[in-house]
Amino acid sequence: MGAIGDFSADGNLDPAVGNCIDNSLSVLMGDGQGHFASPLNFATGDTVQSVASGDFDRDGKIDLVTPGQTSNGVSVLLGNGDGTFQSPAFYVAGSTPFGVAVADLNGDGAPDVVITNFTGASVSVLLNSFHGTTVSLIASLNPAAPSQLVTYTAKVTNRNGDETGSVAFKDGQTTVATAGMTNHSATFSARYSTVGAHAMTAVYAGDSANTGSTSPVLVEYVRGATTTVITTSGSPSLVGQPVMLTATVSSRFGSIPDGALVTFYDGTVPMASAPLSAGTAQYTATALTARNHGIRATYAGTEVFKPSTGVIAQVVGKYSSAIAFTVSGNPSTYGKSLTLTAAVTSAGPIPSGVVIFQDGGVGIGRATLNPDGSATFVKTNLTAGSHTLTATYNGDAATLASASAAVVERINPAITHTTILSSVNPSNVGQAVRFTAGVSSPTTTPTGSMTFMDGPLALATVSLSGTKASYSTTALRPGSHNITAVYNGTTNAAGSTSPLFVQIVK
Repeated sequence: MGAIGDFSADGNLDPAVGNCIDNSLSVLMGDGQGHFASPLNFATGDTVQSVASGDFDRDGKIDLVTPGQTSNGVSVLLGNGDGTFQSPAFYVAGSTPFGVAVADLNGDGAPDVVITNFTGASVSVLLNSFHGTTVSLIASLNPAAPSQLVTYTAKVTNRNGDETGSVAFKDGQTTVATAGMTNHSATFSARYSTVGAHAMTAVYAGDSANTGSTSPVLVEYVRGATTTVITTSGSPSLVGQPVMLTATVSSRFGSIPDGALVTFYDGTVPMASAPLSAGTAQYTATALTARNHGIRATYAGTEVFKPSTGVIAQVVGKYSSAIAFTVSGNPSTYGKSLTLTAAVTSAGPIPSGVVIFQDGGVGIGRATLNPDGSATFVKTNLTAGSHTLTATYNGDAATLASASAAVVERINPAITHTTILSSVNPSNVGQAVRFTAGVSSPTTTPTGSMTFMDGPLALATVSLSGTKASYSTTALRPGSHNITAVYNGTTNAAGSTSPLFVQIVK
């Protein structure tokens, strides 16, 4: 009888068969395609009747066991995991053993051996005395900084709690320390002078009753501090101007790896992330508004370099503006429309927003800038006299406010024209005569009063009703009377006198 197992740990099954003639067994390495290499022969010390396999020493490698008829025992060949086996270890088993089987008979997780004996038609059982162990490894600090003390503790356990011996601590494939166990544990302390990652394992060597075991890999990271410095291409800058932000990340523990990200923030708002190259990362900001910005650059760090942040102030200002202010006529006449025009210019974007027009500091109107940066406002009721007119631009997101130079505008009173008529001419003594005067202006509707004159003698002053005034009299004496109507005017309208009207009284 033979055994089959992956004795070389290559994923392919290999057969092991016994040789009765030369007290050996042969192992043939399989290639997984049904083909086998030339046999490797291993001495057993006795005639081989049967072969079985199992991991008797609990090291993860398959071992072989074979009974010996002449020696009344079994030979165990511990596997090396590469298809080869160590010299046999002999164990007394019974009387003329010839058959062998492997099973965990007592439920302790270890494979035991069952032998059938030719003499006496009996069965012998050999319970496995090796106990499986496990190793856990923890670090007092992970990650650690260079020169910090890190203590590693390896704890070995099995189901009986009787493990003794020592633990080897390995950094990768290199054994860095070996320590004896106390209370199932062993410790090792180290300080690291450089940054990097260390694949730490703890290897328990085993003892006479316990198999050896290895802990899972614990990756110890030694992280170095970093410094991030951020600079700007220029501060202050103006709205819309590109600002190149450069973050430089360095560490006294080595070069910062390329590709790690730096994130640029405007206050707490992320703007962009950029990869490092030769320790620097850059981002060009084009949308910074007009104010003081606290710009941050944060290096995210790696497994061996700690994060860091740099801060800088970026002042963004607005463009100055200027106003060319004109008025359509100067001097002008009361009642005429005036067109006030403000053209706002800037070295930056074309200004937008509102222009306030003022007369002596008092607002008289407002207008929104056109796409070309100009605004117009029509004013029709400036009173007669001198007016100090200005235009004030309120500014926008990119442009500062500004005010124009003053324009002194002279408004003359409106020109008027007066006429007079008589209800009857000639008239008789004592007959009622009604004089009607009218006043007009090309720019306004006159208000006020009219005085009727008889030569130098004022007959009466009458308030206008609409644009007319009337006066009736029966007291005119016989003869010729030089009648005129005098419009007395107002602040905004000039006075005027009608042509002479001769009234004949008989």
